[in-house]
Amino acid sequence: MDKLSLGAPSSKANVSDIDRRRFLKTTAGAAAGIAGSLSAPYVNAQSGVTLRILNAETTAASQSALRDACNEYESKFGVKIVVDSTPISGGYAKSMAAINAGAPYDIATAGYIAHILQYAMAGHIVPLTDLVKKYSWGKQGTWSYKGENWFYL
Repeated sequence: MDKLSLGAPSSKANVSDIDRRRFLKTTAGAAAGIAGSLSAPYVNAQSGVTLRILNAETTAASQSALRDACNEYESKFGVKIVVDSTPISGGYAKSMAAINAGAPYDIATAGYIAHILQYAMAGHIVPLTDLVKKYSWGKQGTWSYKGENWFYL
C-alpha cells in the first residue's frame, strides 16, 4: 500500500468505549493531532495485522492517551499497533522517508497543512471525503483540495 491517511484528533474521544472507527479517529486524525478523526477506509480490524502510526503529538498526555487507546484496541481486535513518535518538525521528513522506502505508515499525524497538500499533490494520501460524508462529521476542520477532503480535525 503506497498511501497513508492523515487527520486530526477529536478532543471528545472516549478511550473507555473504543471501536475501530473511534480508535482510528482518535489516533490519526490523527493530522495534526493524535488521535484523529482518521479512520483508514482500507484497513479492517483483523487478528494478525500490524498498523504503523506516525505520531507528531509528543506531549506526555498525548503519548499516554495514544498508548492507552492502542492497548485497548489491540486487546479488543488482536491488531498489533506500532507507534513511532517524532516532534512535529520531523514528521514530514520521516513520513517521506518511509514512503520512499516503500514502507509508508498506515496512519500519520501532520503538523502543517502545507505538508498535507504536498502529500495530496504527489498522490501519497487518500482523501477522507467519503468518510466525512458517511459518518456525518460535518465540516468542522475539513479542508478540501480539488473537491476532496484531505484533512479532518
